[in-house]
Amino acid sequence: MIRIGIVVTGLCLVACLGSVGSAQDDAAQAAKDARIVETLLRLRSIDLEARQDLRESVLRYLGTVQGTPRYLEVAEALHISEAVPSLIELAIEQSETPLGIAAGRVVFRLGGDAQLYSAYGEGNEETQVALVRVLGGIGNQATSEWLSSLLTDEGSTRAQRQQAVQGLLGSRRGQETLVGIIEAGQLPAELEVFTAGEVEKANSPELRERLAANLDLPETADAQPLPPLSELLERRGDVEVGRTVFFGKGTCANCHVVGLEGKEVGPALTEIGAKLSRDAMFVSILDPSAAVSHNFETFVVETIDGEILQGLKVSETDELVTLKLADGQVREIPTEFVDLFQKQELSLMPTGLQKNMSADELVSLVEYLSTLKPAGQP
Repeated sequence: MIRIGIVVTGLCLVACLGSVGSAQDDAAQAAKDARIVETLLRLRSIDLEARQDLRESVLRYLGTVQGTPRYLEVAEALHISEAVPSLIELAIEQSETPLGIAAGRVVFRLGGDAQLYSAYGEGNEETQVALVRVLGGIGNQATSEWLSSLLTDEGSTRAQRQQAVQGLLGSRRGQETLVGIIEAGQLPAELEVFTAGEVEKANSPELRERLAANLDLPETADAQPLPPLSELLERRGDVEVGRTVFFGKGTCANCHVVGLEGKEVGPALTEIGAKLSRDAMFVSILDPSAAVSHNFETFVVETIDGEILQGLKVSETDELVTLKLADGQVREIPTEFVDLFQKQELSLMPTGLQKNMSADELVSLVEYLSTLKPAGQP
């Protein structure tokens, strides 16, 4: 027993020493790689294509600083094209931060723009939104032209076009490009309300004025076009008038509940004043399809006998598709009878609701909605 114990202890000691040695070797290699990188950054004259050993040192070093500003600095300075995929991932993950935008810029400087556009084409909606945000933040001529083509391409979806508007507004060059599109009458009509809402977020008063002058809002009950969104936002309405509109001519209560009143088809609006800004409320009323809430996307079902149903998806199983229709009715359709089941770009909420009210009543409706907040919240 003693002999076995000694042998086992000896084996453990060898293993531990080997582990320590390996750790020491790794630390020594890391220190060496760091020194090589510092030297290369100072010299900038060594051809890393001809020195694979040095390139491998740089790649190992980059692996230790991935996701940091240092990673961007080294990859760009030493022209490490292998870093492009990681930089694109970082741009997507950090698209709302300066680091993500900077990663996108480095991708372009390393000639990886084709890979970035490919990532957009192959990505899901979340990835596409992130990359448009990055492209807008980069704001060079190439990105502005690409976003412009996305916006005016008839093959682009509404969601993609909206992303392009947001992207163009992310830089001064992009903003000028968007102004040119609008002034040339090339902005798709379906995006005018959405764009008017986004323009209100621009930093430049001059830009907002130029854009607003060329964006026509829809007509109201008196067949008069609404004034620019900037003007609507400056007005204040009557809360009680707004409440009357909500439960009356505005028909809002036909699909939305406030407290215990109304019909629960679309999202509950009991606390909407704490969730949406006033400009977002105007856009939601004037252009319901501009921003459809998650889980409230419209689906269409066409049955094998030709019946077409449109509503919100309640559930979907191998046996049944369940929809909630605009009138609140819930329909269950056996999947064996479903010929087509497809998500739609347009909201179930109808457009043109402003035609039921005057501009003042619309402002009052938004005033009322702005008061709908959790108890105790100002």
